[in-house]
Amino acid sequence: MGTVHAIERLNGRTFEFTYVSLAMTRSTIEDEPLPLESSPGFELWTTFSRQCTKLHLDLRCNKARWVHLFPPFYALTHLEIINPANGVTSTMLARIDRGCPLISLKVMQLRTTTIIKFGSILGQLKRLYVSTRIQKLFGKLLPLLGNVEELSLRIPPILRRRVPLTAFYVPKNTILPNLTTLEAPGSLVGLLPPFVLKRITRLTVLRPSIMSLNSGHNEAENPPLLLPCLVHLTLCGVWEDLLSIDAPNLHQLVLESNSKVNEYQSKYALTRLRPSILRMTYLSSFCTVLSVVEDSEDSISPFKHVQELHIESFFSSGVDKDLIPALAKPILPQLKHLVITTPMNNEDVIKKWMSKMRMVADRRAEMGMQPLITTRFNVRDEKIF
Repeated sequence: MGTVHAIERLNGRTFEFTYVSLAMTRSTIEDEPLPLESSPGFELWTTFSRQCTKLHLDLRCNKARWVHLFPPFYALTHLEIINPANGVTSTMLARIDRGCPLISLKVMQLRTTTIIKFGSILGQLKRLYVSTRIQKLFGKLLPLLGNVEELSLRIPPILRRRVPLTAFYVPKNTILPNLTTLEAPGSLVGLLPPFVLKRITRLTVLRPSIMSLNSGHNEAENPPLLLPCLVHLTLCGVWEDLLSIDAPNLHQLVLESNSKVNEYQSKYALTRLRPSILRMTYLSSFCTVLSVVEDSEDSISPFKHVQELHIESFFSSGVDKDLIPALAKPILPQLKHLVITTPMNNEDVIKKWMSKMRMVADRRAEMGMQPLITTRFNVRDEKIF
C-alpha cells in the first residue's frame, strides 16, 4: 500500500508513475501491481485518470493482464511502453481520451501494427519513438504524424535489393510537415523526400548507412542528400556517410564508433561537411583519424573549421601516449577549446597532462595555428578543471 499512500498524499497534484516488471515469470505482483482497494474515500484508479501525467511501463515480456484496469486518461502527456505483449499497446492507447493532451509516445519492441489504428492520437503527438522489427510499418505510420517534431524509428535494415519495394511504401505526398529532429537508419533517411529533409535540424544516422542504398560513391549518380537546416549530425558507426550528406549550416558533428577503433579513410576528406564542434566517443578513433589525415590542405578540409573538440578516453594512458603528440600536428588549425573525458580521477596525472597541453599550445602557436584558449578534463561527467 506504500504506493497508494504516496499518491494519496499528493492531494490532487499531478504525478509521474513508473512500473518495472520484476521477472519473466508470473507472480501476484505481476498480475496486480496496484491494489484494487485503497483507503475509504480514495479511489486510486480515478486518481490515475485525473492526475497521472507521465506513465512508464517496462513489462519485460510480461502479458500484463492488469492493464485493462486503467481508466481513461485525461491528464497524460507522456506514455512509454517497453516490451509490450500483443494487445498491450492497443489497450493503453484505447484508454487515452480524445481530450487527453498526450504529446510524447515511446513504444520499444513493438510487435504488431495496431498502433496505426489510433490516427487521432498519432496526429497530435510532438514526439514519437518506436522500436520494431516490422519494416513495412513506417510507410503507413508517416502520413499520420502531422504534428510530430521529434521522431525516432529503429527498424530492421533495408537491404539494397529491397530498396525499390521499400521505396514504394514511402508516401510521396506531403508528410511530416513539422519534423525537425530525426533518428533513423541511414537506409530509411536516404528514402525520405527532399521536402522532409530540408526541415531537419538534428539528425542521428543509425546502421545501415545511407550509402548502403547505392552501389558505391559516385557523386554524379548519387549526389549527397541536401539538408540546408541541419545544425547537429550524429553518425553512429556509419562514418562513410560523411560523403552522403551536404549540410552547409552544420554546427556540430558527433562520430560514434561501434568499436574502440573505427576506420577513417582518406577519401572522407571529400566530405562537404565543415563543423565547428566535433565530438568523438573513442580517443583511439580520433587518433586513428589524425594518423590517416595528412598535413595537406585538402586532407584536413573536413576539420579546418573545428573550434571545439570533445573526446572520450576509456584508458587514461591514451591521453599521454596518443592525444598530446597528435594535437601538435598541423591539424585542426582553428581549434580553441578542448574537452577530454577520462575514467581517471587523479589530480596529479591531470596536472601533468595540463602541463604537456601548454607545451602543445605553444607548439601550435609556433606553427601558426589558432592557440588553445581552454582545456578541460572531465571525469565521469564531473568537471575537474
